[in-house]
Amino acid sequence: MKYFEFKADQVFGDKDENDILICSFAEGNEPDPEKYIILQKVLDRDELYAFEICSLDSSGEGGFESIHLSKDILWINFHQSLQEKYDFLGLKIHLKKDESIVDIAKYLKLIFKDSDCVFSVENDGAI
Repeated sequence: MKYFEFKADQVFGDKDENDILICSFAEGNEPDPEKYIILQKVLDRDELYAFEICSLDSSGEGGFESIHLSKDILWINFHQSLQEKYDFLGLKIHLKKDESIVDIAKYLKLIFKDSDCVFSVENDGAI
């Protein structure tokens, strides 16, 4: 089994019109990309997060074992149940060299705060 990989040409982190915290990564600069992931905090359930990977059919709540953010790669490791469902160990998202991991880390920390997903950042002291 391997990781599903793509390059994030678009990175977004903010609250939407409903005040829901969202962080997304997409390949290419098209408005409707083929490869993407959307991560969001679930309202009224601090310990829960939701995801959508490339389509609404590949979406759900929870199921990530860990997330590690380095200066050029975001690793998302699935729990065994998601590995079996999607036939991947997780996601490996290549970030642009000029992408600020400080902003990305800020949103990811808020989304995964209080969840069972372990979140770590390379050089966390600088963030």
